Amino acid sequence: MGLHPDSDYPFESFRHMMKKKSTGNRWNAAHEKVIDTIDEKRDEIVQVCQDLVRYDTTNREEDAQRYVERFLQEMGMETDVFEPDNERLKIYADYGPGNDYEGKPNVVGLLKGRNGGRSLILNAHIDTVSAEPLYDWKYNPFKGEVHGNSIYGRGTADDKGDLAAILMAVRGLHNLHIQLKGDLIVESVVGEETDGNGTLSCCDRGYRADAAIVVDSIDPIDSIVVAQAGVTYFKLKVTGQSAHLCHKFTPLEGVSAIDKMRVFLNDLEEFQKERLSYRDPQYHLKVPIIGVTQIDGGSVHSRSSFPQVCSIEVEYDYFASELGSAKNDLPIRRAIERRIRAIERSDAWLRNHPSSIEWLASILPTTITREHPIIQTLSTSIEHVYNKPKLIPITTSTDARHFEHVVNTPVVSWSCGGSNAHGIDESIDIDDLIMGTKIIALTIMDWCGCFE
Repeated sequence: MGLHPDSDYPFESFRHMMKKKSTGNRWNAAHEKVIDTIDEKRDEIVQVCQDLVRYDTTNREEDAQRYVERFLQEMGMETDVFEPDNERLKIYADYGPGNDYEGKPNVVGLLKGRNGGRSLILNAHIDTVSAEPLYDWKYNPFKGEVHGNSIYGRGTADDKGDLAAILMAVRGLHNLHIQLKGDLIVESVVGEETDGNGTLSCCDRGYRADAAIVVDSIDPIDSIVVAQAGVTYFKLKVTGQSAHLCHKFTPLEGVSAIDKMRVFLNDLEEFQKERLSYRDPQYHLKVPIIGVTQIDGGSVHSRSSFPQVCSIEVEYDYFASELGSAKNDLPIRRAIERRIRAIERSDAWLRNHPSSIEWLASILPTTITREHPIIQTLSTSIEHVYNKPKLIPITTSTDARHFEHVVNTPVVSWSCGGSNAHGIDESIDIDDLIMGTKIIALTIMDWCGCFE
């Protein structure tokens, strides 16, 4: 979580201290009024977060999305409700197969600007991972209980707190009758936790803007993500020669597929060590991960037989700089395949019985120049409300990639923060939630422009 007011200062005193700090050229009475309005709506912001948490959106998002749709419509936004169409999305490099989106709609709200200002997309996801095992939770994951200064529940940090902040930031501007010059698009998407097809389908549907902010579980609140690693997932399958174990040292000796897979596992470990010395030249990202996430091996017929087949699934993370000028992960796949074939040449069995590679999924990396105007605007908002922000790279991924690679929209990731996303007793600090709502509102005003 981000830093909070010193214990010697009540929150109101801290807020006014931050106001005095906000003395840039752009700060005016309209900004002050927005800050005051959001402070007055503190309880309502908490309530909206609780409302969203009380919907279990683990593969059943429709009811929660209808709530979001009504919320947007009450503010005069045009709404578009649609389910991702897998058949349409298959043409994209970042399409994720295998998920059914029937009854799982996206909700997009559009507030048309009045005078041709810059357009902005705010994107957050409504879906969550499972809260199981429920018995490990101290607080009910679907109640949104407040304890101390935190709201607890599945999705508070990832990503319903952020979605609540977006909704209430827009409501704050609406209640003050602030008219924007540029278009504002709010996207509440599904599928982020599985394949990213919700945001991909928004891009496919034609939603683009001069900039986008993916508001999604980045902690702490003063961090702006300017680079994200790419990921390639693949399955490697090795065949052996089945035989009874009693023939291990006889002319009828079998070959264990598990033993042969160990050759690859050992090399993956060496490959990871080699990459420890590499740093992305532009963003200085930490070493990306090469990790085995699943393994399957053994005889289905007998416990006393050499296993005929063994397979592993691997996550291979990489930097944008490793793609060169390519628009997909083909250079990464070729590099992985060359490495695997080189390993096979060193083993007598594998030379004659090469492994098979199945490419499972791809997540392309995302980057943005540190000097881009959306970073400057968001940074100024964060500094006015909280602290001087940090521009950071991450070795994980968000839906930001679709904006860059599908609709050529400059994009950053940022959020209100949170604690223990995907974990037991997930929570969000209420002060951070309120500050995040202010940051979003100020960013909308200053990016899109508004009539005073």
